[in-house]
Amino acid sequence: MFDKKEYKKEYMREYRSTPEYKKYNREYMRAYRSKPENKERLRQQQIGYNRKRDLTIAGKLRRVKERSKKINVEFNLTKEYLESIYPTDGMCPLLNIALNWHSPSKHDSTPSLDRIDNNKGYIKGNVQWVSWRANLLKNNATPEELLMLAQNYKKIYDKVILS
Repeated sequence: MFDKKEYKKEYMREYRSTPEYKKYNREYMRAYRSKPENKERLRQQQIGYNRKRDLTIAGKLRRVKERSKKINVEFNLTKEYLESIYPTDGMCPLLNIALNWHSPSKHDSTPSLDRIDNNKGYIKGNVQWVSWRANLLKNNATPEELLMLAQNYKKIYDKVILS
């Protein structure tokens, strides 16, 4: 049976891969992006896209992989591994606060991937899910938060390093 939608889809895929179309599209988009009224719209769309992309484990994995290349550290994580180490109770193991995937991107409760030993890369056995606040504490913590962080981190560090 003839499927008109599939035929059109395949035709457009082939058409968009032609050099003529690519040249036309490149010129059109260059002109579109240069207009002041479109710059802000495109910026807002990109912000929304990046935010949606980071709301998943796959999105976090993508960002961590980019970061590991940038800082030149080893990387061998997979989506399945990150899912398997996510806290079953949904709580940050260092600060005992609920992890929330729907919170804004640099919010205290946003899940963040932490390297347990910073001398090693993003490798299996050296990462854990913590809250964004726990990862940020190195910069601006209260003494109570640092004490809680240190006590919980020592338990995890001893478990990973000594095992």
